[in-house]
Amino acid sequence: MKDFAKAGVCLLLIVFATVCLVVVPAAAEQGAASFTGKVKDVDLQEKSVVAGSPDGDVVVYIEKESRITSGGEAKSLADISVGMVVKVVYTVAGEDKIAESVAILQ
Repeated sequence: MKDFAKAGVCLLLIVFATVCLVVVPAAAEQGAASFTGKVKDVDLQEKSVVAGSPDGDVVVYIEKESRITSGGEAKSLADISVGMVVKVVYTVAGEDKIAESVAILQ
């Protein structure tokens, strides 16, 4: 009976370790990140915005689900121009940063 209990505890530890090593980092990778910066480029064909962040320039792609606002009003990618200050909330998909929201601040 003691051997059965030891085997059960070992199995639980293995499952816990697997979840910590595989599932937790994947969930963290899917979490949203954000930054505020000045727009350096807008590409309407690529549907992307390049903005300066504390870590350097960041390219963020705009998708159908991305929300762009200014003063609480809905805007489009065409309303963003070089020099504006934006707050970008994004997720990472592979190598790409996908905008969840872009708030035009200035």
